[in-house]
Amino acid sequence: MRRHDIIINPPVRGYWAVYNPPGHPILAFDLLAVDEKKSLYNKGNFIRYLFSLMPNKPRVSEGFGAFGGNYIMVRSGDFFVLLCHLKKDSAKVKIGDLVRAGQQLGEVGNSGSSIQPHLHIQVMNSDQYFPLFANLLPFKFSSGKMKQGKLWSVHEDFELTNKMHYSFG
Repeated sequence: MRRHDIIINPPVRGYWAVYNPPGHPILAFDLLAVDEKKSLYNKGNFIRYLFSLMPNKPRVSEGFGAFGGNYIMVRSGDFFVLLCHLKKDSAKVKIGDLVRAGQQLGEVGNSGSSIQPHLHIQVMNSDQYFPLFANLLPFKFSSGKMKQGKLWSVHEDFELTNKMHYSFG
């Protein structure tokens, strides 16, 4: 399998926006639940978040949970899908479980280094977290709708785009 051929099913259903804040790696994405009237991070929350992270920035010595909070990693052949910031005690699977497409794995939350409930997703070439973001792979979602202006268009095998709205279902 070539690296750019990684196609996964969207890990969420409903309406979502992709927002990667400044300094966020290009191949990792934050999915925020939205509706037609909800904005992404509002300015007050984002500024408060940045100031709270400065003195309290997580350290590698605290373990990956300080960064990603509650998380699930799914192995699929020779790559790994990492889902982070899950709600506490919401994991529906445990280490070694076989998972199926469409199966609920957990609930979106606000754990770890997080400003608000969202799902962080990245695909990696190994199960090693550190150094952070060192082993990311490009990937595509199998299907979904993307909002362009007031219209939704259907897409298959597409890459996520920062600041765009999507519908998965």
